[in-house]
This record gives sequence, C-alpha cells and structure tokens, in this order.
Amino acid sequence: MQEHVGVAEHEETLEAWQQQVQGLEAVQREWDANERLLAYRLLRDSSSRVWQAACAALGRRAGWDGQAREELVTLLASPSWEIRLRGVRALHMVAPGDSPEELKRFLEERLEEAVESGDVVLLDAVVRGLIVFHGKTSLLQDPRELVRAAAVVYLEGQEESLLEEAARDPSVRVRVALASTLAEWESIPLSTTRILLVDSEPMVRSTLAEALNPQDPDAFPFLEALRQDPEPLVREAVLANADSLRTLPAVPWAQSPPARMAELAQALDANPEQPLEVLREVLDMQDTAGLAELAEVVRDPDLADLCRALSVLTSLSHLLPAHARMCMLEALGHLPAWSPLVEVRQLRALLIAWVRAVEVESVEDLLTWEPSEEEIPEGPATEVLRRLAGISAKLGNQACCTDLAEAEAELGELRFGVERDLPEPERAISCLVIQVWIDALQQGIDGWMRGAES
Repeated sequence: MQEHVGVAEHEETLEAWQQQVQGLEAVQREWDANERLLAYRLLRDSSSRVWQAACAALGRRAGWDGQAREELVTLLASPSWEIRLRGVRALHMVAPGDSPEELKRFLEERLEEAVESGDVVLLDAVVRGLIVFHGKTSLLQDPRELVRAAAVVYLEGQEESLLEEAARDPSVRVRVALASTLAEWESIPLSTTRILLVDSEPMVRSTLAEALNPQDPDAFPFLEALRQDPEPLVREAVLANADSLRTLPAVPWAQSPPARMAELAQALDANPEQPLEVLREVLDMQDTAGLAELAEVVRDPDLADLCRALSVLTSLSHLLPAHARMCMLEALGHLPAWSPLVEVRQLRALLIAWVRAVEVESVEDLLTWEPSEEEIPEGPATEVLRRLAGISAKLGNQACCTDLAEAEAELGELRFGVERDLPEPERAISCLVIQVWIDALQQGIDGWMRGAES
C-alpha cells in the first residue's frame, strides 16, 4: 500500500476516531487483519490529534506486541519524512512489557540502522529506550561515537566521575554533545565544566560558552574565562549569548601595541604581494583600531585600502545579517574596482559573492543563488563557495523536508570545517553566510512541519 499523508476521507467524527485508537490499544492480543488495517490508517491520518494518539498507542503496545513492533519498523523505514517522524514519536513511548528481551533485541536492531544511516533523531529515541536495558555507563563505553554522543544527553544527576570520563572522551562529537546539554541542567557539574573549559578543541569551548547560563553564579567564572579565550570563535560564542552581554562586564579585545603596528607597516611595505598573510595576526585579534592605524602609515595606497576594508570587517561576526550586509558593502567601498594586488582583487570578488549569499531569507532565495565561476575567486574560501553552490543545486525546486534537513546537516559540517581551517576574514564571512542559510532552511523545515500538522 502506498505511503501517504492526505486528508482522510472518513465519515466518522474525530471523537469516534479517537475512540477507535483507544479500542486498538486496549486489545490484549495481537491485532487481527482488520485491526492492523485500521491502525495503518490512523497512524497516517491527516489530523494531528488522531495520529499522535495512534503513535502513543502503538509505542505502548510495542513493548509486548510483535505486530506493533512490525508496524513501528514500517513507519521508521518509510520514504516519507513525515511518516518516519511519526515512527520516532511512537518509539519515544516504548517501554518494557511482557517481552523485555524481544524489545531489547528490537531496539538494538534499530540502533544499528540509526548508526548506519546517521539518523540522529532516530538514534536519540533508540538510545533513550536502550538505557533501560544497558544503563548509561554501558552506552558510554560503546565504540561508536554517535552512540556515546547520544547517551551523554541523559547524564544529568550522574556521578561526577562518570561525567568527567565523558568530558575526556577522545571524540570531539561526544564532548560537544556533553557541553551543549549543560544548557538544560539545573546546576552545572563544576569539575566536568573545568575539564571542558580547557579542552583543546575550540568547538567544545565555544559550545560550552553558548550553553552556560550567565544567570547562574557558578557559571560566571567560566564565562569570564571564556570571554578572554585566545580563539575568536570562543569569544564570539560568549558574545552571541544575549544574557552574557547584559551580565558580564565589558572587556575590550586585546589591542596590538604601537611598536607591533610599526613592525607590521614595515613588513607590508617590504612584502606587498601577500598582505593578508602579514595581517592575519591583527585580524585574529579583531584589532579594528590597529588596522585603521595601519591604513594611515603604509605607503602603498592599495595596501591602505585593504587595511581600511579589513578594519570594517573585524566587526562582522558580532552583527545581525542585515547589518552585516551593510558592513560588507562598506568594506567593498574601500576596495578599488581593480588593483595590482591579487589578494585585494580576490577579497573584492569574495565580498561581491558573499553579499548576494547573505541576502538569502528563504529556501526560494537559496535556490536562486548560483554564482558564476568568475564570482568564485581563488583563495581560502573557494571551496566554501563551491560547496554552497553545490548544496543549492542539489536541493532543486522540488525539495522536500528531508532534503532541507540533509542540506542543513551538510551546512553544519561545512561550518565546523570553516571554523577549524579558514583564516580571518574569510572565516567570519563564511560562518555568517552559512548561518544565514541554516536559518533559511530551518524556516523551510518549520513550514513543512506546520503544513503536515494542519
């Protein structure tokens, strides 16, 4: 029978359908053919009240009813993302019944499927059910990082030693998952947070900065330390926390000393062919004043224009998309239409492409973004631009919710690589555009979900 989620052509009222759901759940034996057909229809009904009640009934029966588990597998294997989400909802309701070993085996089979497919939504639901059988400690010893990352979400209230072990997990994914889940905890584990605070990966520390509650007195010292982290990514994560801006005292970014500015000016004049390589240090420090000062002391007018443009771009990571676009346009205004310096020409071409990319406000806008080869300059961000163009091309005009979710996941992976590998200013510009695209995709996914429930 073909999968569908359409307007159900039922003569019975909504109340009658809900009574039938209750009747199906109350049957103390495996369903017969007519009952299975009715369950099939209820689980795929267009009314959210009906299918949600049917999913809850299916999940509760799956603990002891083999046929209910078969129907649950059918939902989870459906090519329709809406049907799969209903299967995950039912899976969240599963609890051990009269056949705990059968249920355990069923969940372990689903675990293999989730790991193989990389379906983190299904994985979370399965791990939640398996904790009853394996316990949290056992799942944290699983050799697969996806499983361990899903398990750490449920560690609140556990012994500090277990949390510290998770904080030292060799997988960055697991440590990021642990840091992110602290946002949901009533009180933070201090020794575990100290371990995460000095983690070697900026992504872990930036996630911690986003997760900590600045209204929590225990979190304040950690946020203060993260505010002065040497990595711009981490400092930006603290600033991105709106509550942090109201709670923490203003701490100015470190400024390059005048003697260092003089050395940089001499280095630029001596090696004008690769000015960005000379300026990376100042860019990483986000020293707006230092770059503006350099623009006044270097002799080459093209280098002066570059310094002025870069001084504008240092504030990019702290701006909303609408303001960021104006910031990039202002930087473009400092760069000549043509320059003998290759890096100046590349930066100008990059900004032109990014200005168009940051204008994306919806999935429809994203689909129309297709830069020409001339708009993809050679440089550190070349691969990022090509990846974005590829994501846009893959979606196509008939993109469904699953396609949007896959594109969002790909953008998340791309951002991780950008934050790890790209220098400034390409890193800040790329991260901004990627976040704008992720926001557009999330709006599209939300629209699909609302349409499915209506």
